[in-house]
Amino acid sequence: MLEQVLIILLREMKGVGQPQAVANLRHPTVVRAQDYIDKHFGHDLNVGELSERFHVNRSYLSTLFKRSTGMTLTDYIHHKRVAAARELLVETSDPVWKIAQQVGFADVTYIARIFRRYTGTLPHAVRSSSSRSSVV
Repeated sequence: MLEQVLIILLREMKGVGQPQAVANLRHPTVVRAQDYIDKHFGHDLNVGELSERFHVNRSYLSTLFKRSTGMTLTDYIHHKRVAAARELLVETSDPVWKIAQQVGFADVTYIARIFRRYTGTLPHAVRSSSSRSSVV
């Protein structure tokens, strides 16, 4: 009887704490994927292309990335693109459509939607607020 109780407890405890432990691991495939995204975010990137590049299943890569970083691959790519776009909006006078292309967004509508989702504002607003602050 005691043995059965211990077996049940061990089975239940097996999953306890795993998400935290897994989240702290830096899986080599995730590190390579992040490095690749950091260097190539301006290109057409998606889970399918990344999974082929790193020779892993799409679902496995997505799950591994989420557990290791706490965000999805798509979120990571979007964060990189939005950060780069914000920098270009502040530092250059390039039109938004050109910046969108440089950082990997298909068009102005898409960059506006994603930019607003991640920053709460539109690209034009970032540019106008940065130009106002440089005048002051």
